[in-house]
Amino acid sequence: AVSWTPGLDWKADITLDAIDPGVLRADFPGRIGGRLSLDGGMTEDGVLNLDTRIGGLDGELRGQPLRISGDLQLQGGRLTARDLSIASGENRIQVDGEAEQDIDLRIDINAPNLAGLYPGLSGRLNGTGSVNGTRENPAVTAALDGEDLQFEGYQVAGLELRADWQQQGGIASVRLDDALLAGQALTTLRLDLDGKPDAHRLSLELDGAELAASLAAQGGLQANRWNGNLKRLRLAQDAVGEW
Repeated sequence: AVSWTPGLDWKADITLDAIDPGVLRADFPGRIGGRLSLDGGMTEDGVLNLDTRIGGLDGELRGQPLRISGDLQLQGGRLTARDLSIASGENRIQVDGEAEQDIDLRIDINAPNLAGLYPGLSGRLNGTGSVNGTRENPAVTAALDGEDLQFEGYQVAGLELRADWQQQGGIASVRLDDALLAGQALTTLRLDLDGKPDAHRLSLELDGAELAASLAAQGGLQANRWNGNLKRLRLAQDAVGEW
């Protein structure tokens, strides 16, 4: 149903039966069916409101069983996900929360077979994360682990990401093991950050077949600009030696 009062409003219940996404993109063949409920509209000044309830989309995508359920809502600039769940083969992704000026968002990833999600992607990824607060001053908590990750020439045998960054500050770290990035083979890469937005410390340690680097810096954000000092910098490259 569609009405003009005075903006545009619509309401629709949609049934899908054996839809093949491969018609639109050849590397996503499958058969998907289920029910969607769409309720929304557009105000006179062009603001879009949309409420999508996924009663359950089931089928097969790229040779893997697929099921999607949950609610998505767009109200002006606010995006809300309620119990949004995507299951593709062994992989599970769940999203819940909302994001606009204020943020309260949570995500869980359990993907032991990334090859089933996207062409050219492979490996395993598992983790949880949350973002709270505001866009200008968010609080981020995350724990993400990956193994044997590959995509379009990039490779990472081991990934570990940890973050506990609250509005008053915190810590964050990233570690990569046995990686191939932009053609550079790296044995290890570690990035650490701790402190507060206006006063924090950053360190980088990188060890590779042709390049090694060590960096330490201290500074902070002032009026949306980073100001600080480089405390230590060491570079070693086969062609030019050690600096």
